[in-house]
Amino acid sequence: ATPWSPATALRWLLPQAPADALPVLPRYTQGESPRRVFVRVDPAHPDSRLVLRLWRYPYVLQDALGMRPLWYGALYRETLHRPARLMTIVRTTTVDDAATIAQALRVEPTVERPPAGMRAAPAAVLLVWMVQP
Repeated sequence: ATPWSPATALRWLLPQAPADALPVLPRYTQGESPRRVFVRVDPAHPDSRLVLRLWRYPYVLQDALGMRPLWYGALYRETLHRPARLMTIVRTTTVDDAATIAQALRVEPTVERPPAGMRAAPAAVLLVWMVQP
């Protein structure tokens, strides 16, 4: 994601600024700003972008590999509007459909351990996956 600075903040006033050149507007959860922000622009839709925000959970996971941080996040679609070609305004919508999230993140959803009594996870649920650095 493009970092905030006086120069990048002024890009919001430029109607021709590409979506990936604009800094991500802040969003907080429980008073905390996200620790990681990722942006993906689809070349077929240059006036929109996907923004993934990740926060550190105050708890950790402990297993045979040791203690590891637990992260949670949210995926947003930002659509850019340029009224009268004077400035850039963004409309943000939450992406909350599990299938859309999996497609946007380019992950293949798999169920390692389905909920008790079920053969698969409900379609509206996106499960956490582990990533090794």
